[in-house]
Amino acid sequence: MDTVQYGMCDGFGRKYRYYHNSAIEEIEDNRTNYQTSVYYMDIVSELEKMGDFMINVSQALDKLHRN
Repeated sequence: MDTVQYGMCDGFGRKYRYYHNSAIEEIEDNRTNYQTSVYYMDIVSELEKMGDFMINVSQALDKLHRN
């Protein structure tokens, strides 16, 4: 399957890393609750998986319609 590059995904990856690192720093500095940060990062991770799945489905449908 051909892979299409989406600029939005690259931007999301940078933002994800930024927020992930921020969450770790906030936990280390006792500025936030550990469990709250874990919930937040779990939600972000699940959303990223959903986005990857949606891209895969759309690429598969695109390929199917081209044939």
